[in-house]
Amino acid sequence: MSVTVEQPLLITMLMIPGHTPDAADQVALGHADAYILDLEDTVPPEAKHDAVRATGDLLSGDRGGRVVYVRVHPVDAGRLETELDAIVGPSLTGINLPKVESAAEIVALDSRLAVLEEAHGLPIGHTEIMATIETARGVLHMNEIAAASPRLRCLCVGVGDLTRDLGLEPQGADLSPAIVAAQIKAVFASAAAGLQPPHDSTHAIEDDVPTLRHRAQATRALGFRGKHALHASHLPIITEIYTTP
Repeated sequence: MSVTVEQPLLITMLMIPGHTPDAADQVALGHADAYILDLEDTVPPEAKHDAVRATGDLLSGDRGGRVVYVRVHPVDAGRLETELDAIVGPSLTGINLPKVESAAEIVALDSRLAVLEEAHGLPIGHTEIMATIETARGVLHMNEIAAASPRLRCLCVGVGDLTRDLGLEPQGADLSPAIVAAQIKAVFASAAAGLQPPHDSTHAIEDDVPTLRHRAQATRALGFRGKHALHASHLPIITEIYTTP
């Protein structure tokens, strides 16, 4: 199985902390095109174990056709193997791998997923990958990352972490030209590798709708075709901006 650009675009992807008690209820509502159950940044250290357990339990049942990804920890965090063992199965659509810096990380994840798929009796390639680019090293290697595996559906550019990695000041509505350059590279790398267009990262402040709109419109103009969300209230705005001709 390989991911193709002909698959439906996942314009809205709602990120839900993995330890959230009502995560299953939020997924069941079906308000987003896809869901990302998070084991990483939105989960406090003391809740990491609970998040993995709860996410594994949620994915053990039938998700009713919902598109469900899990954001695991980066390769160098020492948590990835345990997380994959707990979550890979028929109800998992894909893995959102953060802070990707090399094609080798994607290749290694691909190989591990194949082993787990075989153990679960799943077709090889059942589990997709979304790679999030959040460091300067990742930007430099983006072309190779985008072409590293047929499991890759799309790239995401993580604006907050990339801003910090470059030593830039926190941005207002208009992003630094360096961040925009990384976003443009993601558009070219995705198209060249046959991936779906890239996704913009979340906007953290729920009631700051003007900045949300401005940044979404900017990335739509660059060639992005979707955005992650931390707040369900942002979903209609994201849908409007990325689907309006």
